[in-house]
Amino acid sequence: MGVLDLMPQCVSSVYLIYDECVNDWEFGKLSALQEIALAVEAGCRYYYMGYYIHSCIKMRYKSTFHPTYVLDPETYAWDPLDQEMLARLSARAYVSLSRERRLGINVPSSGSDNQVAAASIPATSTAQNASSIFHTDMPGVMSIADVKENISLDDIDVRLKDKIVNLARLGEWDEAEMIDSSSVQGIAAEFVACVGPVLAGKIVIDLSGGM
Repeated sequence: MGVLDLMPQCVSSVYLIYDECVNDWEFGKLSALQEIALAVEAGCRYYYMGYYIHSCIKMRYKSTFHPTYVLDPETYAWDPLDQEMLARLSARAYVSLSRERRLGINVPSSGSDNQVAAASIPATSTAQNASSIFHTDMPGVMSIADVKENISLDDIDVRLKDKIVNLARLGEWDEAEMIDSSSVQGIAAEFVACVGPVLAGKIVIDLSGGM
């Protein structure tokens, strides 16, 4: 089941839900192709694939469509999601291409270069907190307080490899874990903040990898 926003000049892909038994068919790519065809048939100028989070394996397929552009978080300019941008995103959790070019930060080529380049970026609150979606002020995403009040995180199920595990078995929750996007709890908290309380209790979050 695909959810779309249809606008005068754009088809915007909001969400796609399908049974896990057809996971190998890569429905994310198939639905994107169908939605692109819809945009062309409707005479739209743009197809918006939705948010791209480079650290999320399930979103990596979006980078295989060309040309694709991502929004600079500081200048709101659209930059190509090309090999240069992918290299920068792989090196750092927060990337503003306009800022890095202004500061003369080159494309990362090795582990040591990545560390130097990352250290060259001024330590602003935005850069420090960008690893968690709760610090982005993203429209439509629930705050930590809203998640705590409206969603029982202990009732959320996640798939880890070949097992479905209830998050209550992973220990008690605290706010530090919720904003740690590298932890299972943090990934789950960000996911339910995006889908909302109605869907949160009806889904299994697949953390086993792949798309």
